[in-house]
Amino acid sequence: MISDLDADELGRNCVQWQTEVMQLPDDGTGDLIKVRQIIVNDAKSATYKLALLRTFLHIADVHPGAVLSREDNKVRLPLGLVALYWIRQFKRLIDIDIDGFGIEQSSDSKKGLGFVKEQGWKKLTHLSADDLSIGAMFVGDEVKALQTAIRDSLKTIQDGPVTFIYQGDKKNTLFQMEREKARVETTIN
Repeated sequence: MISDLDADELGRNCVQWQTEVMQLPDDGTGDLIKVRQIIVNDAKSATYKLALLRTFLHIADVHPGAVLSREDNKVRLPLGLVALYWIRQFKRLIDIDIDGFGIEQSSDSKKGLGFVKEQGWKKLTHLSADDLSIGAMFVGDEVKALQTAIRDSLKTIQDGPVTFIYQGDKKNTLFQMEREKARVETTIN
């Protein structure tokens, strides 16, 4: 729907306004068909697939400028940012687990979350999800723990949802990861 031209409310003769409203039909043929497939039809034996989608949505909402490139209908994002938002969302869930029940990730309840490990995640228990924000400063042991938690999270993302979210053939994955060796820093901010 396109409206007629309206006069400027500030009385400027050279300015006119027009309203245009567009709507994408929700019939499954729009750009959300892949997301719909993952949410509705894709087999989920873990929370990781939905967690990855949620991570991407948070980044798109809060950091639209984080896109490194857009080409061939693909968007490239910094993996560190993806891992940080992954950690933040799970930290909120785990921090509210005051009764010690844990979040079951698989049918083997002793297995736990694949990225919650002794040298990374468990050394960050004194931090809240909000402490893990862009621009926060970390020094000493926190740096090593955060880098390890990021590495563990990226491995879990690679081994889980990136591998198992596919269309048709298992080789036709919807997400890809290209990791580079990161050097260990002594301060992160």
